[in-house]
Amino acid sequence: MVAQDDLRQLVQSTRRISRALDIESRRIDREIGLTLPQLIVLQCLQDLGDANSHSISRAAGMSPPSVVGILDKLEAKGVIHRYRSTIDRRAVHTAPGPARGHFPRAGWTQFFTTFSSSSRNEGCSWKFSTRSVVTAFCFQLATKTHGASS
Repeated sequence: MVAQDDLRQLVQSTRRISRALDIESRRIDREIGLTLPQLIVLQCLQDLGDANSHSISRAAGMSPPSVVGILDKLEAKGVIHRYRSTIDRRAVHTAPGPARGHFPRAGWTQFFTTFSSSSRNEGCSWKFSTRSVVTAFCFQLATKTHGASS
């Protein structure tokens, strides 16, 4: 059983991560005019090459409707363009647009440096712990969402 103090520290740490993400997202938006989710989608597009929104949503870990909304905004900024497949006209692909430039990976250089220099066991422990916390929060949200509609 987890002690109350441990639980409080976990919640405080999660809040600090959330706040750091919010601050970093605002910094990126000020510097390059993109939100953190937009930058994540662009990074996935760079990694995947031309791709459909479903592939991008899987790579980004976001819902397909969220990705489509982000792609709409990126297309309006001229950062990407979408086109219909010549083989299947129902399929829409996304590619970097004329204003593509090189967008930096999200800040976090110090975090990545620290993570990269950690031992393999420590890195695995970080990933496992993070996944466990995310899974617990997602389960909590799913329970509240489904419980409210019952």
